[in-house]
Amino acid sequence: MNNSKDIILIVDDEPIVRTALIDALSSRNYQIIESKDGKDALKKVNQYSPNLIITDIKMPIMDGMELLENLSISPTDSFSVIVLTGHGENKQIKRCYDLGVTAFIEKPFNIYNLLGLVHENISRKKIQKQLRDQTSNLNKLVEEKVSIIEEKNNQLRQSQKLELVGQLAGGIAHDFNNILTSIIGFSDLAKTYVKDDLIIKDYLSSIINKSDQAANLVQQLMAFSRQQKLDLRSSNINELINQSIDFIKKTIPENIQLKNNEIDDNLNIEADSNAIQQILTNIIFNSIYAIGSKNGSISLSCVKKDSIKKIDHDTVNKKYVCIEVKDNGIGMDEETLQKVFEPFFTTKPVGQGSGLGLSMVYGLMEQHDGFIEITSEINKGTTIDLFFPISENEIYQNNIIIGKPKNGNNNKILIVDDDLELLTILKAIFDSIDYNTVIANNATDALNIIKQEKDNLSLVISDIVMPEMNGIKLIQSIQKMNLNIKCILMSGYPDKVFKEEGFELKKIPFLRKPFTLEQASDLIMRILL
Repeated sequence: MNNSKDIILIVDDEPIVRTALIDALSSRNYQIIESKDGKDALKKVNQYSPNLIITDIKMPIMDGMELLENLSISPTDSFSVIVLTGHGENKQIKRCYDLGVTAFIEKPFNIYNLLGLVHENISRKKIQKQLRDQTSNLNKLVEEKVSIIEEKNNQLRQSQKLELVGQLAGGIAHDFNNILTSIIGFSDLAKTYVKDDLIIKDYLSSIINKSDQAANLVQQLMAFSRQQKLDLRSSNINELINQSIDFIKKTIPENIQLKNNEIDDNLNIEADSNAIQQILTNIIFNSIYAIGSKNGSISLSCVKKDSIKKIDHDTVNKKYVCIEVKDNGIGMDEETLQKVFEPFFTTKPVGQGSGLGLSMVYGLMEQHDGFIEITSEINKGTTIDLFFPISENEIYQNNIIIGKPKNGNNNKILIVDDDLELLTILKAIFDSIDYNTVIANNATDALNIIKQEKDNLSLVISDIVMPEMNGIKLIQSIQKMNLNIKCILMSGYPDKVFKEEGFELKKIPFLRKPFTLEQASDLIMRILL
């Protein structure tokens, strides 16, 4: 761990001002460097690599504006700049912002405002560096895994692609999702320091967007290989479709009309609402691409099927509801239809499609105990039929939770994970939800904490895959102690991996990595209420 002091460079030609700043900062553990003009400051920037520069504007030899121009500040620099301002200098503020200044201190300054600005700017730069490092690590991992995929795909026959990608999904899901959990967590925490800094907001938005893309790729890999754990609940088919359309319709071009014909019957299906959104989003986006710039239409409709005959299959005496998605795009030929469910097959130009969309849809339909059929004609359009078994169960009600669990902040949570960096960010995440959290790096330490805190602990959140004792065995040990402690399991591995290793998730609540603050908070409140 780096225990070196944060370095602050003070640039001002007036000794009394430099002394006042040094005195104000003396209560904090900072290393202070002084400069009396911009020219000398440039030398000391190269010599000491400060974390923060506090500079006046009006100075001899080289003034503050010249100093800023020579510094050529960029968002990736390791230092921030705070400018000392006085009366009559307001006209220079815009120019300072353009040159990369993040904050201003008005003379005479308030010591508490000064300390707050100094701490905020130094902390923000540290978080930015952590985010950049995490993103760099993720990019390296992505490059390595993509290279592996390309190499192996060149060695395998077309018929082996699905099996290969299924194995790959299980292998990389945990590493990917742990990294993404850290990135999303750091981004959420960084928002507390951003305030009105538009530059930082843009950087955070980019990081979150790229994290979402990476998470979506992992989900697609696991979906079409049937390794993704779904939260199946009895849900109304019309509500599921309407929720998906509300999400999609904002991206529909003006030249395309989206129609939704609701089914009259109040039918339920056992479905994962997020998965249904993934399915319809992929299909509709394919339709948008097929229509292109011409005027076209995409229609959704539902039909109840008491008994059906699959294409190339026997008759199935089971009640289904069929979601039909129909477009008038360019259509597909027979050769393309034979390959649409193969992973990495795409008719889109390089860089515009991963070739995983319909493979993912196929896998998700199988996980819903349903199936998909496609018919298409060149220059006439494509029809995709999604068959879901009708559920006889009561509709799941997604009740809105208001307030906090019973006892509020008295709920102490134990977080267990063998990844120290991830454990640190998880504690920060759960602390930000106003829970009292403690951490353990392994199951043995966790059990010792439980014995000490058994009267105070309300919940244990444990990673599943850990050395010596995994999360499943840890939870089993807790249950044998007959304590009034709830448990949640979390992991970035697909459910299939656990079954292959002899694990059974059964009915233990599950938190899949990566997750957001909202997702974690919602599950915790449901468990503790």
